[in-house]
Amino acid sequence: MTCAPRAGQNLEEIANHFLFYKELNKQIQDNFRARVFEHNNTWNVAERWKKETNGNVRLSSMDEPLFRCLKKCRLAVVTWNATTVRDLLALRFPTILVWSKKYYELNKKSIPFFRALQEVNVFFDDFQKAAVFVNSHWEQIGKWWSNPKTRLVVERYLYRDWE
Repeated sequence: MTCAPRAGQNLEEIANHFLFYKELNKQIQDNFRARVFEHNNTWNVAERWKKETNGNVRLSSMDEPLFRCLKKCRLAVVTWNATTVRDLLALRFPTILVWSKKYYELNKKSIPFFRALQEVNVFFDDFQKAAVFVNSHWEQIGKWWSNPKTRLVVERYLYRDWE
């Protein structure tokens, strides 16, 4: 655990989420679902989503089981480095990781794995580039995800040495 001031970081991360959403084409926006993680509702993230999207985005709370959410989705987009990353990749569910390197430092042992994930468009450190990728692959997410090179990189990430 850590205790540190995060106001600027949180606001920038939330702004990046909206940037990503707004870069998506209308069809994807119409099917978009945001899973809202609130810390005692301190940041009013659900309200921010409603305001930023004129109420057009569907919201899921952390109270809804992840697996139930996934049944309604074609693609998961994870915006911070947490256990959800491994959970989704272990499920072999089409997943894109996108977060700012400014706030999420990788340890030396993980850098080669994330570079490889970046090469197959699973990991992005730029929200606009991630949105461009989603727009261009939306109709064929399964084809991208089942590509042998993508599968190999994800498997290597999952079964790497964690020591």
